[in-house]
Amino acid sequence: MTNLAVEVFADVKTLLKNTNADDDRLIELFVETAIQGIVNYCNVRELPRELMHTAAQMAATLFKNERVAAAVAEQGGTAAAGQISSITEDGRTVTFATDRTAAASVTITAESLLRRYEKEMNRYRRPYRT
Repeated sequence: MTNLAVEVFADVKTLLKNTNADDDRLIELFVETAIQGIVNYCNVRELPRELMHTAAQMAATLFKNERVAAAVAEQGGTAAAGQISSITEDGRTVTFATDRTAAASVTITAESLLRRYEKEMNRYRRPYRT
């Protein structure tokens, strides 16, 4: 990992608070996924320092999503009524599963996460060169 990736990793650990050493490799994978997504979207060679916190937020969201998906899988593939089924951080929205939405998918794709942070990343986006 680059020095910037190590800083992003530390920020993710701070954002998540209750993680253990067993989670580190998964967090590292999500940090690399977030950084690569930003680099590809912005058409740059390395993560702009100004987007470091954006990468940390994205990686933390991917990690939380993984935990929710694992909990849903343990319950036979559906979220139980009353459980959190989705969280939107910027809009401060928390959605709870109801009997009707309990079977709905709770996964977030990296692509949809990139769309969520498009405005922030557009300032650093470069034209694609062949």
